[in-house]
Amino acid sequence: MRIAIDADQVLFDFLATWHTVAENTLNRELVEKNHSYHLMARYGLSMAEYHRCWAMFNRWDVWKDCPVIPDALEAVNVWLEADHEVFVISAVDVEARKARQRALDN
Repeated sequence: MRIAIDADQVLFDFLATWHTVAENTLNRELVEKNHSYHLMARYGLSMAEYHRCWAMFNRWDVWKDCPVIPDALEAVNVWLEADHEVFVISAVDVEARKARQRALDN
């Protein structure tokens, strides 16, 4: 069987990693305002702050540092042991994809 799993917030804890980078970039605590998918709305950021955070996230190549969610990794390993094909889906640009691949390889 072929199984597809999303990378961000399903296999990798992208949100906590982005949040930490954003707080370090802006040098302040970010409080979640809502559960919006869009990070600018979620944390009440200005457009400039939002783009600055993304610039640092990409500059520091943080895609490769997003930790694996343990339960998700366990599920993937069970699928692989059962001889299923597992595909990780991620809608990131080419450069981020290279870093994401390094995370998958690890």
